[in-house]
Formats: sequence, C-alpha cells, structure tokens
Amino acid sequence: DILLMVSNEIVVFDNLRGKLHLIVHVDPTANGAYEQAQRRIDELESQLHRQTANAPRTPEHLRGKVVDESDFISGFTQDRFEAAVDKIKGYVLDGDVMQTVISQRMSIPFEAPPLNLYRSLRVLNPSPYMYFLDLEDFHIVGSSPEILARVEDEEVTVRPIA
Repeated sequence: DILLMVSNEIVVFDNLRGKLHLIVHVDPTANGAYEQAQRRIDELESQLHRQTANAPRTPEHLRGKVVDESDFISGFTQDRFEAAVDKIKGYVLDGDVMQTVISQRMSIPFEAPPLNLYRSLRVLNPSPYMYFLDLEDFHIVGSSPEILARVEDEEVTVRPIA
C-alpha cells in the first residue's frame, strides 16, 4: 500500500525543541492569499488550544489497560510470513537485494480519540521520528527509531531504513 498526498495544512510537533509549527499552503499568485493563510493559522492555533486545554496528562486508556497479542488483527498469517521470509532469503542469495523489511498491517479496536494513541505512544516510546495523520476516514499513527529524511541548513539527508 502507498499513500501519496498534497496537504494544504500541516501541524508539525518538534518534540526535540518543544515547538509546534502550523503550516498552511499559500498560492503566491492569489490576491489576499497570505492574509487568508494567516487567518487560517490563527484558527488552527485557537482550535488546538481548545482541544488541549482539558486533555489529561496521562491518557485514561493508559491506566490499567492490558493488551494481549491475541487482541491484534493481522492479515498476515504465520505461514504467509514464513513464505515471505523464504522468498526474501532467495532475493538476498541471488544478489537482488542487500536487506529488506517485511511489514504487515496490524489493527486493534481502540475506543479513545486517535490523537490519544499518538500521545500514549509518545509517552511509552519517545522516538524523535513520530507521525499522526488525520485523514478523516482513518488515522495513521506511528514512530521510527531512525530518520528517513531531514532538512538542515538547506541540505536534505535521506536515509532509507532498508
């Protein structure tokens, strides 16, 4: 699966510096676009303040909830996983690849607001590379111990994990 998107609005949490960045796409050729974007940033800031004002420090669903491996739903059976490993071993032996990461989609019923999952993950596994995507019909939450891409001093660094 792949998801490609062009975003008009992005909220970036810089957890290393303790900063929040609100980014709104602006069409530089449109009259009043800058002012309109600034108003939208102000609206987003107000909305975030309202939503976080009453947010508990320790999300309620972290208190005493025990999750068992059997609670997770996966479309990848043990047999299919082992077959995929064997196939990749063949690719490595043939010299087609040096390394590969097998991934699988896993899900579990979750009753709390999706942003609470991100917050909980941040508490339990404070990786510097985390993401939360609110795509209306579904949400994507995750973290990685390694950098994929970084821009620093106008230089882009790309480090694919595999």
